[in-house]
Amino acid sequence: MKAKTRIMAGVVMCMFLLLAGLVPSGAHGKEVTAQKPIVLGWVLSLSGPMAGLGIDAYKPALALVEHINKEGGIAGHPVKLIFADTESDATKGVIAAKRLVMKDKVHMLLGDTSLGVAIPVGLAASQFKIPHLVHTGSEAFGMQMKKAGKEAHHWNFAVIGVMVYDMMTVVAKWSKTVGTKVAVLYPDSAFGKACSGLFMKLAPKYGLEIALTSSYPMNATVFGPQIAAIKGKPDLDVLVFTGAEFATGLCIAAVREAGITLPIGTESAMLSAEILKVGKIRKAYQMAPTIMVS
Repeated sequence: MKAKTRIMAGVVMCMFLLLAGLVPSGAHGKEVTAQKPIVLGWVLSLSGPMAGLGIDAYKPALALVEHINKEGGIAGHPVKLIFADTESDATKGVIAAKRLVMKDKVHMLLGDTSLGVAIPVGLAASQFKIPHLVHTGSEAFGMQMKKAGKEAHHWNFAVIGVMVYDMMTVVAKWSKTVGTKVAVLYPDSAFGKACSGLFMKLAPKYGLEIALTSSYPMNATVFGPQIAAIKGKPDLDVLVFTGAEFATGLCIAAVREAGITLPIGTESAMLSAEILKVGKIRKAYQMAPTIMVS
């Protein structure tokens, strides 16, 4: 959990450093004068399927803002951070971002932990000509912004994501002892699809064979089809789970409750404090020491 906190704090720090370069003339046509605060808006999933990550980021961000202000702010300007709950919904995320820009007059936006929300918010940010930084599914986000055109690419920034590469490396090492046939299970969210897609694309280069793929709704609580699919493939060697929703943790728990003991690879997002509060997910992790978190 300390690693998760450092990641979130680092992302916010990146935003602050970027803003430092904007202080002389401001962003979005707003002049930042002496003693006036630099106002940052964070559209964040504090409820909905992606709340596990959003809630995890909330308190560390507030603590970092407090620390920066105690140290004199950025170039002498205090920092004000305003949160807006997107409820893990793209439409609500865009509305929240527009409100932060038009009403709260923020100088910069930090994007949602949900890739499905971050992409449309990024497009809205380019229309307002305001910097927008995201830290989720950065490969897919960057690709979408490039496709959207020069303005979208110019105003949107993404922290480099390495989770899939880390997980791929560990699973490839496992393959030397447990086998190369992999099942990939993922939620039908933008982030889940992006991560699983990248994993499956890279798999052949690492000597892995994708023997099974199965998706589930991002708010799923029952996983009969996934369990049946795994049991129907007795030659599987490793299970890989992508995504950052509670559903992925619940699916892992359901797999373990079904007596499936194959090694499991999943992402660090599944160790958020909110997700670990769910007893059966926590129990599944404890009873399965082979679970790897990238």
